[in-house]
Amino acid sequence: MSDTGLYSNWYERIRTIAELVDQALLELQAKEPKRKSSMILKDVLTKPSTSAKLSRQVLTMLLRDAHADVNLPKLGVDLSSQDVPEGAIADLEKLAELLEHERANTMAQLRK
Repeated sequence: MSDTGLYSNWYERIRTIAELVDQALLELQAKEPKRKSSMILKDVLTKPSTSAKLSRQVLTMLLRDAHADVNLPKLGVDLSSQDVPEGAIADLEKLAELLEHERANTMAQLRK
């Protein structure tokens, strides 16, 4: 696979996860009673399915590279609670920032 193919695949994976994190943040900030994106993200962070594992691995790698301390399984559990702790929202914001940074870096690599 060419570099372009690798970067475009990586970009798409990052973009998909970032959109989910952004939607979950918007739901939490709006205090929406039905938090569909939050529940999908919770499943990604806690369920053993193959597609969830891949996304968790991406997030784990990004967090490790950024030396960011976010407990993904705990965040998933927090997202399922009725009153989501402020720490969970801060962790989601940290994830969103990391994902945006990675998306921008990957786009730069695609343009080279």
